[in-house]
Amino acid sequence: MTDITTQTTLEGDTAATKIPGRSIAFASGKGGVGKTTLAANVAVLAAEYQRDVLLVDLDLGLANLDVVFRLEPGPTLRDVLAGTSIDACVQNGPGDIRILPASSGYRDMAQLATQDVRKLLGELGRLSSPPDLTIFDAAAGISDSVIETLLGVDEIVLVTTPDPSAVTDAYALLKILVGQGRRHGIYLTVNFAESMDDAFHTAGKIARAAESFLGIDLRDFGWVGRDRAVSRAGVAQKILVHADPAASATRNIRFVASRILSGSTAETRGRTS
Repeated sequence: MTDITTQTTLEGDTAATKIPGRSIAFASGKGGVGKTTLAANVAVLAAEYQRDVLLVDLDLGLANLDVVFRLEPGPTLRDVLAGTSIDACVQNGPGDIRILPASSGYRDMAQLATQDVRKLLGELGRLSSPPDLTIFDAAAGISDSVIETLLGVDEIVLVTTPDPSAVTDAYALLKILVGQGRRHGIYLTVNFAESMDDAFHTAGKIARAAESFLGIDLRDFGWVGRDRAVSRAGVAQKILVHADPAASATRNIRFVASRILSGSTAETRGRTS
């Protein structure tokens, strides 16, 4: 396990926010695109690749990683803001991953101030055992807390579906990030695609718009097809890659995970000047 922390300076902040190891956030312009499922399964697969993984639920107002992993109720990120040690909030998940849950149903967390988001990210640097890889399941949308989080990580996996509203919202989120100076380390994954052609068509539309109007080269990490095995695993509160290893969606997610985990952030880390 490494003991290296990544330093990313957030705009308007005089100090550096330290996120342990390599940091990746799964984000989306709208809800319902399967972002949490992807983040959870990639985290479990990362542990299979011998990575020390911390999975952080940053859907601060409507958290659900605790439901996905059947975690027992305990301290959450809301308690961290109130002074609880961050180590006390970490729970163990399958495959030796560690999970940092958030709270659900608290309006103050859904509308968290920028300085509190920075505080939470900064608290990750206080973990007694820093992870190699920190994976964030960010909230959907373009709120200030979401943008602040995405500006502070090494890489962003932007999740969309072929649905036109999901594509439009994904591009809107991308546009805001670029407007804030984030031009590198953003990758696209198309979920719930009917076929490879469907996924490539969707990715191509966003990539062409990003190149033409935002001046960035948006690359993809792969795609995941529509598969009933995903909903069956969700209802059973099981991780898909364990519940149905032979499912087509599992194969797709394994490919996405391999692309993510084989990547290097050496040249794409942080914001551009």
